[in-house]
Amino acid sequence: MKPLKVFLLLILVVAAVSACSLLNPPPPPSPSSNPLMALSSADEQLREQVKLAMQRAAEEAGISIQANNLVFVSRDDVVVAHALVTGFDSLKLQQPNRVADVGFAFLALPAQLGVPRGFYKIRIFVPEARAELINADGSPVAVFPLEQGHELSSSRPLIYATGCRVTLIYQQVKQGLGITPIEAAVPLDWCKLVGPTGEH
Repeated sequence: MKPLKVFLLLILVVAAVSACSLLNPPPPPSPSSNPLMALSSADEQLREQVKLAMQRAAEEAGISIQANNLVFVSRDDVVVAHALVTGFDSLKLQQPNRVADVGFAFLALPAQLGVPRGFYKIRIFVPEARAELINADGSPVAVFPLEQGHELSSSRPLIYATGCRVTLIYQQVKQGLGITPIEAAVPLDWCKLVGPTGEH
């Protein structure tokens, strides 16, 4: 008699669960079931997180950045976020020094470049054709050559990431009145650090 009661009870439970599922249909598919919506949503969230992290780090470093106008690159071996300083378009690099903090970047680059993962002010020295990465303590961590930039129609921040080189571009819109605009490129290049046999 007991096995029959257990069987009947089991049938009643299954029937109740089935009735509940009919009365409460499953929720509509989440956006993640649509690859396009999932990727767009993830990109939006990531960019917002990068923006907030860059703003916070810039404040700690004592620099003001154009947080709403930044670029972000990520691949297996490289992560770079890059923003121009506030007022970049009106920076005037006076002779003879022509030195300025032009940008702020988060850099996670291959170890052979010798630059620890972190946030850096980008300081350019036009007469010496060099750029320094300045850490949160205000100390220069690395020095790189400063290359001539290319004349562009916009001063938006740019990152060129190709092979084993990342280039940060600083291109100021021409100001007129005899003021030389900033046209600089900072190449972070780990190709040149590797010899023909792969030795450093």
